[in-house]
Amino acid sequence: MTRILHINSDHELLFKVLSHLVDNAVKFTREGTVCVGFEVKGNELEFFVKDTGIGINRDLQATIFDKFTQENISDTRGHEGSGLGLSISKGFVELLGGCIWIESSKGEGSAFFFTLPNDLTAN
Repeated sequence: MTRILHINSDHELLFKVLSHLVDNAVKFTREGTVCVGFEVKGNELEFFVKDTGIGINRDLQATIFDKFTQENISDTRGHEGSGLGLSISKGFVELLGGCIWIESSKGEGSAFFFTLPNDLTAN
């Protein structure tokens, strides 16, 4: 049986958050996989973007959502970006009433999660 969920949220902001997270996952995963999805958890929707990329050092995870923050800021890192994507994503998620966090191990990949209020209808 197919179940269709209609998420009642700002679709543009939700799309931008998912776009930033997926773009980062693809950018930092040269080999392996990127997985996107969500689960209904009580009064929240929990979205995730998981990758098997380079991962982020544990000591930098607390600041990764700050403006202009990147793990590697050297000119030879091989990745474009201003360090604003995760900060923007955090701002959008909070504007929508949710929270965002990361689980990552250096060299093993990253999993970004964010929640939104569960204001949806099912068909």
